[in-house]
Amino acid sequence: MQSRRDAFLVVPEARFYFDAVQDIFFADFSGCVVRHLENVEQLRASLLERLAPLGKKVPAIVNYEGFSVSPDAWDAYVDMAREVAQAHYSSVSRYTGGAFLRARLGRAFQQRGTAAHVFGTEQDARKFLCCTRQGAAA
Repeated sequence: MQSRRDAFLVVPEARFYFDAVQDIFFADFSGCVVRHLENVEQLRASLLERLAPLGKKVPAIVNYEGFSVSPDAWDAYVDMAREVAQAHYSSVSRYTGGAFLRARLGRAFQQRGTAAHVFGTEQDARKFLCCTRQGAAA
């Protein structure tokens, strides 16, 4: 049986997907638990494995439903997420129904000088991404 500790490692290729038609990268961290620094590095490697071959920055939507990070790995996780976003995302919106996680992520990204854009629903995250893409094209 797969432990919750390794939840994001179950099938990484199914959790990260670039939709060429929509030109959007989707990262699904739903139900993942990041407990150790090694999990952060494994996650970074999985993301870079899928993003680097694209050869360009792309818009991204990140699903954080049921996601959690241990206090010991929190700073490393947020730093990694910020670095990946800066290097590979032209824009990013995130979502989770969890108000606590939404607030915590928002604060953490703002403290690192990064816009958080964490929404309560996938629909709101998509709407934001759509609006930012239209604004950039105008």
